[in-house]
Amino acid sequence: MKITMDRSGRILIPKALRVRAALHPGQPLSINARDGMIVIEPENQAVRLKQSGSFLVAEPLENVEPLTSDVVNQSLDELRGA
Repeated sequence: MKITMDRSGRILIPKALRVRAALHPGQPLSINARDGMIVIEPENQAVRLKQSGSFLVAEPLENVEPLTSDVVNQSLDELRGA
């Protein structure tokens, strides 16, 4: 996928990539130069640890969009090289 940076240095992440990466408006992102590439990653989500029965569960401090089975299946396919 090819995009162009504007005069102010801004780029638009195409919707297909935003959906695939589960990015949403207002989400904090980290941008770095690494090995000659520009890398954009979501910031780590702030969580608190909560005991749930015999399990310790990470609970987000802010509202997050629910993880859908489509996103999980897509991630599994990518990890499996499908």
